Amino acid sequence: MDEDYAEYDIGVKIEQGTADADVIEEINKSIEEKCGHFVAFSLDRKNINVHIAPNYELHLTAANAPRLLTMLNLPREDRIIRMSESFVFRKPSKTNKDNHLKIIARNLKRHFIIRTTRFNHKYTDLENMHHELFQHINFNLMQTGIGGAADFIFDFKVNKVEITVQKNVELELRLLYAPLFMRMLSLTKDIVLKGKSMHVLQKIDRPPLNEYFRVSITDKPTVPEKVKKTENLQLEVGFYKNAEQLFSSFKHLAFNLLANKKVKIHIPDTSAVTFQDGLKDLLGLKQSTLHGGTHISDYQLELDGGITEIYVYTDIIESHFVGDTIAPLLRIIPVMSTKEDQIVINYQRPLYFPLRQNYIDCIEVELKSSSGDGIIFTSGKSLLVLSFRRRIV
Repeated sequence: MDEDYAEYDIGVKIEQGTADADVIEEINKSIEEKCGHFVAFSLDRKNINVHIAPNYELHLTAANAPRLLTMLNLPREDRIIRMSESFVFRKPSKTNKDNHLKIIARNLKRHFIIRTTRFNHKYTDLENMHHELFQHINFNLMQTGIGGAADFIFDFKVNKVEITVQKNVELELRLLYAPLFMRMLSLTKDIVLKGKSMHVLQKIDRPPLNEYFRVSITDKPTVPEKVKKTENLQLEVGFYKNAEQLFSSFKHLAFNLLANKKVKIHIPDTSAVTFQDGLKDLLGLKQSTLHGGTHISDYQLELDGGITEIYVYTDIIESHFVGDTIAPLLRIIPVMSTKEDQIVINYQRPLYFPLRQNYIDCIEVELKSSSGDGIIFTSGKSLLVLSFRRRIV
């Protein structure tokens, strides 16, 4: 078979008594699963509209699709529909459970020119320009009608770009038409990309305006499979000393701390992110779920989570009254410095507490907030010097 020719046999199961609108919906679903949205039906009051994409044909036979021919008010004879038409709706008197239709596509070799930037978009945020460019390329592919033929994914952690080109699709890059964009992908000569490829990102100081590349669909089109993927990202538990350390823990997302201490978040257009309540509050967000695009937090970043004191507990001393409770509290340390600074507390007059036992082989120390939540530092060292003395009788 010529690679420029494709034939799809589509079967639709229709149960007795199925409503006409449901029949149309079932046919469209079956067509979409085989060859996408190139042929579609719609029911409009007294008319049935058949939408046919260029180079596509719909073949209906009296033997295999009698109910559909009747619904289109066509005689019981083989019919080929080559362009979009509207037919007067006619309700069939009998139900045929098995309907088979054929779609033939010819002259499928197509070429598309894809811009590397979004039309009329001003790239003023140069720091996040590279992230925006790949989002806009994916958007341009979708707007051209070939969304999913190629996909650009930028991984912030490794500073690399993964380009996935679908089967029977070629992505052609030429230095004559996309010099700046190719430099950003570390490409030094003309190339045709197929399958998956990984490219080291080279930062550029200006957007590749008026640059483009070509996407060629050289065989019958593949129907992009819509797959919903859910990934749970668990951050390392601890006390982050600055915003940069926190932001580097996220994958697939870009964060920036603004001058007013609010957070700017970039989420890929095809993604949605749900933050747990604690992380939502830390980032200064009102909503837990954010969809693709750029978002500014409602409040300032709260890295300390409202922690102004560190409660130091140890298992070697006897519990004593702390407010209205009894606990083995050793000290309360005020957090007065910024997270970049080291907290050093020296006590001229140390407090002494009775020991729980005379023999000690292990000392357990816990750092907690005023609410009783544990505090863990993601970097650095925590040193504690204990002073012992004989009990005065």
